[in-house]
Amino acid sequence: DFFKSHDFFPWDMRQAARYLADVTKEDARVQVYGMDPYLLFLAQRRSATPYIYAYDLNADAALDGGWSNRPTWIEAEHIRAARSAHERDLLARLREAPPEAFVFIDHAPLISYPEAWEDFRRCCREAATFVAERYHPARSFGEVHVWLRDDAPVKDAEGLP
Repeated sequence: DFFKSHDFFPWDMRQAARYLADVTKEDARVQVYGMDPYLLFLAQRRSATPYIYAYDLNADAALDGGWSNRPTWIEAEHIRAARSAHERDLLARLREAPPEAFVFIDHAPLISYPEAWEDFRRCCREAATFVAERYHPARSFGEVHVWLRDDAPVKDAEGLP
């Protein structure tokens, strides 16, 4: 609790990581949408794609420009093109080898909506449709939400630490 802040939730991540370690195979791949690959480290699982940060898929912060760094029109077009290419690549990778789990981390830096699933759904419509059709919310640990594949055997998680 002493380290919990507006965008870093170590206890939530530890609990979610333990759950992932318990309900997925050792060689499972997990896709995270948020900001913290620390969850993957704790769960000892690999990322399903190279997109371990939400800002690769949500260009809003880059387009906003932050502190007086607004992109030019051509830079904004490059940012949008890169984001679109990332989503296409993400979706292709998900289709080719669907990860065992998808994790959404709410209140992550550089996302546009407080809830990560809402942000993902609005920023990556095609990929979100893919996830919604094949995954379901399994467990939530504060700000960290674990979704499992519908075709995966789901173990009873009651009583897990």
